[in-house]
Amino acid sequence: MITTHVNHAQGPSKATCDEDAVAPRTETRRPSSGIGIPLYLPALAIGLLYLILYIRYSFRAWFYGDDFIFLWCYKSYLHIGDLIDFGNFGRFLSRNTYWHFMQAIFGMKSEYYFLINLLLLIVISYLCFLLIRQLTNSQFTGVFSGLIYFLMIPTQQNFIWLSNIQHLSAHFFILLFLLLSCNDRFLFDIHHVKRRSLILILVFMLGMYCNLGMVAVIPSLIAYIVLFQGISGLNRPKLALILVLSSWSIFFWLRVRDHIDPAYAAHFTPAQFMDTFFFYATGMGGRKVRFLAIWGSCLALMCLTLLVCLLNRDRRGVFLLLLAGAFYMPFAFLVYTRHLNYLALPMLFGTGSVIYVAKRYLKAPALVYALVLSHIFFSTRMIKGLYDQPALGSHQRSFIVCLNRLDLKDHKRVCLKRAEPPWPNMTGEPHWDASYFWRTLGDGDALNVCGDVRADYLPPDGISPSNLPTIEVDDHLNILRVTLPRKIGTSSCEVK
Repeated sequence: MITTHVNHAQGPSKATCDEDAVAPRTETRRPSSGIGIPLYLPALAIGLLYLILYIRYSFRAWFYGDDFIFLWCYKSYLHIGDLIDFGNFGRFLSRNTYWHFMQAIFGMKSEYYFLINLLLLIVISYLCFLLIRQLTNSQFTGVFSGLIYFLMIPTQQNFIWLSNIQHLSAHFFILLFLLLSCNDRFLFDIHHVKRRSLILILVFMLGMYCNLGMVAVIPSLIAYIVLFQGISGLNRPKLALILVLSSWSIFFWLRVRDHIDPAYAAHFTPAQFMDTFFFYATGMGGRKVRFLAIWGSCLALMCLTLLVCLLNRDRRGVFLLLLAGAFYMPFAFLVYTRHLNYLALPMLFGTGSVIYVAKRYLKAPALVYALVLSHIFFSTRMIKGLYDQPALGSHQRSFIVCLNRLDLKDHKRVCLKRAEPPWPNMTGEPHWDASYFWRTLGDGDALNVCGDVRADYLPPDGISPSNLPTIEVDDHLNILRVTLPRKIGTSSCEVK
């Protein structure tokens, strides 16, 4: 016999998907999907297909761009002082710790870095399933939300570049925090308030040492309490917890802002908010037509979902949409660095709300599969990159191989230059005036793989120094010409 305890003041927890979303309940039964197992088989097949693509990519890709900087910066030391100095933008876990210990264990074998990141990605997708299922009391919504996170474009971008471990690791702690704090048995247990508050504070601090986006869990927690408990739910222990989290966030920001690169500038104005919003809404300023379609359709469906939830007074669906907005805000005022992978969590929670409404009110699982297929269709170019196109870092690896074949043993320094001028620099930061190829080599740190060789950047109109070899390349790092001191020669080592 199953005993059900009804408490209209508590937030969503484990209950059947058929229960009223306006009055969340707590009971001993597990959530029921209300559908047969065969409906999950296509989802399982899609997930396995992407898993194979990710594994295959792991053995084809290499280090790229900032990876080389982090490899040599944290090779020998953890730089413990960054815990309070924040010279690394406060990312002590996702930079110092990750790169130091990964290199100590795996050296330059990049495939192991990718496989570890893939394992983390699988865990995050499972946390997505647990969290969305907990918030909606629907196993169906949880399964497909986790699947979409696993395969959507922002997640693919976080996976294909190792330096984006900061986002993956932050997503882990964000989802773990929400999974704990949006659970009435955890948050509202009056017998273990201090212990569980300390757990939440620890998870929050670890997440902040991965990425500042973790700060969005504070308004999310407040929204959850007010939405399901009312203003009276903000009692003294919860207010104390929110105060501690907010104080740490303010301290963190005051320390980090002194080290922010102008390329990551943010203007906290309504005009900048609208500019960034329309930049994404128009497909990255019109440059990403495929993303325009998926992002535009996602926004339209989210608006329709909000209307349905308001008409039905469904606080669960509304809360998912509030989560989408909360995790968009940390990136809503950026001026220059606006990338698709920043939208991973907003798209997760926004899509989760759409799936929830489609299943609960429209009774149309086919629409959910259409949503999944749309994500697959509009990411076909990235899927090709995972499968057959040159993987990120492959040009850099081939360039290093070619460089090792050149007779440069007697030279400790070389100059690298690009024939064509670099892309326009809008950030005001001088080092961004360098050509694109130079940044893909980690500002020359990639040459540390060759031993004691160091590289200097030479502008396209620069004059080659007479005492140093000069290597002229294109943006794909094909070596076009090698000029040696007192001797001019040409090498035709092409990148495959």
